[in-house]
Amino acid sequence: MNESASAAQPQHAMTSHTTDHTLYLMQMAGDSMMNAGIRNGDLLIVDKSATAHHGDIVAVVLDGEIAIKRLAVTPHTTLLCADNPCFADYAMPDGATPTIWGTVTDVIHPLQSSSYRGTTASASTTAPSTLTPCRRSA
Repeated sequence: MNESASAAQPQHAMTSHTTDHTLYLMQMAGDSMMNAGIRNGDLLIVDKSATAHHGDIVAVVLDGEIAIKRLAVTPHTTLLCADNPCFADYAMPDGATPTIWGTVTDVIHPLQSSSYRGTTASASTTAPSTLTPCRRSA
């Protein structure tokens, strides 16, 4: 997948306030959302149960991978927008609806650079069960 559809990859679990595993932690790969404050290597909390609205940042399935984009809905089309002018927006063909995996609710910036941690840049949607649900603390 090219850089214009920045992928997120699953990371470790964290505590949640839900018991039905709707919150997931993903790792951002790429710079397409840097003007939204999401940098390469950042951890994203994604809520699969939240309804996505115009302007939300979403985890969306594009070309078999999960990409992080801003949702822009107009009466005639749906755009998946990068928050970096170096990357093109993705227009859904012929009024198609994107497959939204979840809505990004929070961003965690690591203290170490992503290059130090060895961040990778790919995530496949063929096995979404590999995503780690947030667990409720005892």
